Amino acid sequence: QTGTVYNGDTTSATNDGSASCGTSASSPDVWFKYRPITDGQLTVILCGSGYDTVASVHTDCPGTIAGQLGCNDDFCGLQSRVAVPVTAGNTYAIRIAGFAGSTGSFQMLLDGPPSGATSEDCNANGIPDECEPDCNGNGVADECDITSGTSQDCNGNGVPVECDTTSGTSEDCNPNGIPDECEPDCNGNGVADECDI
Repeated sequence: QTGTVYNGDTTSATNDGSASCGTSASSPDVWFKYRPITDGQLTVILCGSGYDTVASVHTDCPGTIAGQLGCNDDFCGLQSRVAVPVTAGNTYAIRIAGFAGSTGSFQMLLDGPPSGATSEDCNANGIPDECEPDCNGNGVADECDITSGTSQDCNGNGVPVECDTTSGTSEDCNPNGIPDECEPDCNGNGVADECDI
């Protein structure tokens, strides 16, 4: 929501996007989703943060330079401030990163039109769920489908079992929707027993 100060830290974050300023393309980053309910200008303010920040606003997830609307490295000392026009109902991704890989604690203030719905982050990794892989299209990040037990991951590859065969990650010799490597294989030849016969 606008008018609220958000505190966070990028120290344990990974790099999940890029921006064109502050030599931050490969810097660890944290993401926020913003969806205004009226047209206007969004200003992301990181003044007072504890490290050399870079702020950018993007039109899509994951945020890339191609979808970048604005980026700023140093506005108030080594901290950032970026302002972009926004349209009611559109979703924007806000990236908080650091100059040339810098990390640390930040405080973010959003100024602009009030926001509607906000993102979930089911695995608390700083990436909005809608920016995470969702191979089965159920609106839940694959990692969270597996963790919650909604989907199984019998081969431990981080892909829900229902997507292993449809995506071509795994073979399914007996078209039952279960990857061959998860089927019984009594002779250890890598072929499901049912298909050995």
